[in-house]
Amino acid sequence: MDLTATYMANGAGVLMMLLLLYVTRKNAQKKRLEDRLFFWMQICVLVACVAEPLSCLVDEKIFFASFFVSYFLNTLLFMLNAVLSFCLLLYFDFALYGDKSRILKHYKPQIIIAGVLLAACIVNIFLPFIFSIDETNKYSRLPVSYVYFATIFFYAASAWYTTYKCEKERG
Repeated sequence: MDLTATYMANGAGVLMMLLLLYVTRKNAQKKRLEDRLFFWMQICVLVACVAEPLSCLVDEKIFFASFFVSYFLNTLLFMLNAVLSFCLLLYFDFALYGDKSRILKHYKPQIIIAGVLLAACIVNIFLPFIFSIDETNKYSRLPVSYVYFATIFFYAASAWYTTYKCEKERG
């Protein structure tokens, strides 16, 4: 596999996130929930941009603790996908409504789904059903992994619907 494109794209992502963190550092110090959500979304993207090329780098390489490193990095990436997409949904809602009480009232299914996805990542370490790593340290996605991608689209659709609904309510 040619990793140059992966390194370049993620390197650009790291650079952009560091610049964005620098520019928004004053907002990150504020107590507003949406500012904290934005800060943590930036951190998630930054960590993912570092973890993805590292996971590709160790894929199919055998060294001390390579199996552990592969499982750790890939589990982290799946967890970051779930957290980031859920935080983005919450960020949209706070940006539009600014009301913390809406979260439990309007997003119970999304909260439950995010919790299940995170728990599934932990279970996957012991009983692979999302992804597996074989004896040659080769990473393979399993069919359940596509649930994560579907969830990202579900959260994006929920964010779009929230935006649409808010615009409609405000006339």
